[in-house]
Amino acid sequence: IDVDLNSVWRRSDSRYTLRASGELDEANGLATSDDYTVIGKSDRFLTDTTYAGANLYFEADDFAHLKRRAMFSTYYGKQWWSKPRFRFSTEPGLAVVSESRTDLEKVTYLAFSWNIDMHSNVLGPKTDSYLNQVGVWNMDDTTDIVINTRIGLKMPVRPKITVNTQLKLEYDSGAPVDIEAMDTTFTIGFGYRW
Repeated sequence: IDVDLNSVWRRSDSRYTLRASGELDEANGLATSDDYTVIGKSDRFLTDTTYAGANLYFEADDFAHLKRRAMFSTYYGKQWWSKPRFRFSTEPGLAVVSESRTDLEKVTYLAFSWNIDMHSNVLGPKTDSYLNQVGVWNMDDTTDIVINTRIGLKMPVRPKITVNTQLKLEYDSGAPVDIEAMDTTFTIGFGYRW
């Protein structure tokens, strides 16, 4: 079972975003994946193309021995392009991160954070090709960096129904020695647009 939710509410001077995803997968009766990510964002527009915002981020991954990563960040956002053909925004900011791993003490640190969001309908007016990246760079230990990237395509097959393909790349340099630093997941599924 793989779930992916992306919901955005927009007003003239503000925007609220909720993103959630999770995997609970089995093969031959054995669990192969058990993780989730939840992101809640609130943006206040300063001009037509700039905004300031706050972000709550929660992540857990049993197979990476990550019991929980919680992050609160504030950022300055810039919408560089906003046409349907190509939309591109960046959100650099500062974050406080709390991280709990199996058999290790909980750590809290200040980090440089970023979010990069790109979308395009170049493959058709109702398609959505996208790249989203969330990054966290530990300012106390500069060798500790987390980069979660999603690259995907959504194509309509019926009104409001899409076929989705997504490549998820999750890099965590602070992963335990027995865990791969890079986790790669490729999914194909159906989506519903409201």
